[in-house]
Amino acid sequence: MKDVLRRGALIMTALLVVSISVLVVPPQAANTTYYVDCAGNDNNTGTSTAAAWRTMARASQQTYGPGDSILFKRGCTFSGTGFKPTGNGSVSAPVTIADYGSGNLPQLDGVGANEPALLLLNVQNYTVRNLDLTQHGQTPQLIETQHGKDQDQNSDEYMRAIVHILGLGPVGVQSCGEACTVRNVTLENLKVHDGSWNGIYAGSGYYQVDTKTYGYVDNLVIQNVEAWNNHKSGVDVTSTYTKTVTYASTNIKVLNSHLHHNGADGVVLGPVDHGLIDGNDCSYNGQNRNARLGCWGWDSHDLVIQFNEAHHNVAPFYNNVTRDSGGFDCDLGSEDCVMQYNWSHDNTGEGFLIMTWPIGYGFSR
Repeated sequence: MKDVLRRGALIMTALLVVSISVLVVPPQAANTTYYVDCAGNDNNTGTSTAAAWRTMARASQQTYGPGDSILFKRGCTFSGTGFKPTGNGSVSAPVTIADYGSGNLPQLDGVGANEPALLLLNVQNYTVRNLDLTQHGQTPQLIETQHGKDQDQNSDEYMRAIVHILGLGPVGVQSCGEACTVRNVTLENLKVHDGSWNGIYAGSGYYQVDTKTYGYVDNLVIQNVEAWNNHKSGVDVTSTYTKTVTYASTNIKVLNSHLHHNGADGVVLGPVDHGLIDGNDCSYNGQNRNARLGCWGWDSHDLVIQFNEAHHNVAPFYNNVTRDSGGFDCDLGSEDCVMQYNWSHDNTGEGFLIMTWPIGYGFSR
């Protein structure tokens, strides 16, 4: 009997120790601000200006949560592997990527064969503001001249935009859910320039349906952005092109931005459901690629294009296959598309274009 009581007492003592141990574990940090300084050290904690990290690669090793901020020091250039954060914010407390200090905007420069400055892959509730973003080291795509498209139509599977937003699930799984959904992302007050593909790109899965790799983007706001001198478009938002009535990119807004001197479009949306292109200046685009425009959309539902100015958009050559190079367009597959209160002038092509599927094209659109 004494042995039984002794064993019982030992068990209770052990449980008490475990309980105390559980109680004294410190809670997970929330609303933490991390600092990145070109004079910092990646061995630091990153949680104060005096203990800042130095590189984007180190900042990418941290998993972020609601209310966290990652601040890059003004006056600094951060070159190398781009910033690829993981972890989600919340609707009321997004993860914020921004600046601190004084001087010029901090520059994030993705350097590598296919390297973005910023990659948002399957993350939710992020705000990105007050950054200068560019890239080096990625070879631009070869362009076929007649249609002005990439010669490799699967280029989105490996090319990287300067700011690359991607919802991507496992191969063959179309209903991949929140794990492959980018949701509630705001990009504001950014300078995005000199990219070897798109400046800002948001993709829901891979574009070619034969790849069978799907994903989703919902509630993306791009505002007060300047995007220029990118080999392809200033802003391109798309999704897997199923050739049927499906939209994996939804609730997309491009607002009050200056999208100019890009090789393809100022901004193009499609396939997208519920899109708004409002208050933008889309000018001097179409430098490299045929059949491009200032502000436009295609294969989209409920797209409103309003209060924009599109001017001096051009074509890269002038011959019997030259197309578009105009201001605004509701293009192939558009449904409930409105162009209103826009100013189109001094474009090589049409001021406003409305286009439907050619007879016999064969798509269910």
